[in-house]
Amino acid sequence: MNGTPTPTPGLDWNAIAGELEAEGHAVLEGLLAPTHRQALIAAIDDRHRDGPDIARPSWSLRRTVATPGRGELFAFDPEPPDFLRIWRDDFHRHLAPLATRWRQLLRPADTDRPAAGPAIPARPHDASARLDRLRAGDAIGLHRHADDADAAAFRLVLLLSEPGSDFTGGELVCVEQRPRMQSRPAVVPLRSGDAALLCTTRPIQGARGPYPGRLRQAISRVHGGTRIGLALSLDGVP
Repeated sequence: MNGTPTPTPGLDWNAIAGELEAEGHAVLEGLLAPTHRQALIAAIDDRHRDGPDIARPSWSLRRTVATPGRGELFAFDPEPPDFLRIWRDDFHRHLAPLATRWRQLLRPADTDRPAAGPAIPARPHDASARLDRLRAGDAIGLHRHADDADAAAFRLVLLLSEPGSDFTGGELVCVEQRPRMQSRPAVVPLRSGDAALLCTTRPIQGARGPYPGRLRQAISRVHGGTRIGLALSLDGVP
């Protein structure tokens, strides 16, 4: 964890952009290395020295929220690990052109005058990262992660635990709301170390032009065991 990790190697960004355009989310298999996953899990209970191959990192976790039925949330202290900050910049570099094009489709008037703020997504200098731990009976209800209804806000959701052995239930569920149409739900299958790249707003082509499809996410109820996940905002929108 103290070495210098490489930025998200081996990702096919053309394929990822195609999935985001078509579905509003993309699954990135095996994104999180086992050493990083083990260190993050150990940090929740401050068990950094439990394994000889896990060096004690320069960061720690502090529990910020513990809500019955909704699990526990943990924030990084003082800041996220180096590899998450490197990911943040690398994902921003690849996603910014797509987000800018989506913004032009959803806000055509903005192409004729200077934007009021930075391009979307803004460079993630203050993006949030947190871990969540859910036990049997816990769930996270549908929610969004963008204040701006038309912002192409991206979020990376990773699974640290292994379904079937560490926990049961606890699926990542996405629901896309589309004007004058039924909402479209989807269960996003993840294994330990996998990530889902989500976009809270994307343009969908309609008879009268593009309109925004808005994505909300949830974690279904955990039936047994313990589920640990990681969420990283890629655009500074908590």
